[in-house]
Amino acid sequence: MLKTPRTQRYASLSAVAAAAFVGGLAGAVIGLKFVPKSEKALRQRIQDSIIEHVVEDVTFHPAETLKQQGTDLIDKGKKLAKELQTFIQESQRI
Repeated sequence: MLKTPRTQRYASLSAVAAAAFVGGLAGAVIGLKFVPKSEKALRQRIQDSIIEHVVEDVTFHPAETLKQQGTDLIDKGKKLAKELQTFIQESQRI
């Protein structure tokens, strides 16, 4: 087995230690940059997100149902108006 000189081993070990330190420091800085300001802010953000999705689910589907029902009523009203107009026109001919 080849033996490496002691100074070369220490240089390699110090390079690894320095790289680990710099990497850890960079990771800590990036992590702190993206962490919410406080637990309270994080909880509030989660709560707001949940409320937004629940409100959207609760209001969107009934709104679509109401829109469809309104469209159906308008169509029925137009049909009745046309039938009434036809009835009146036929009544005047007699």
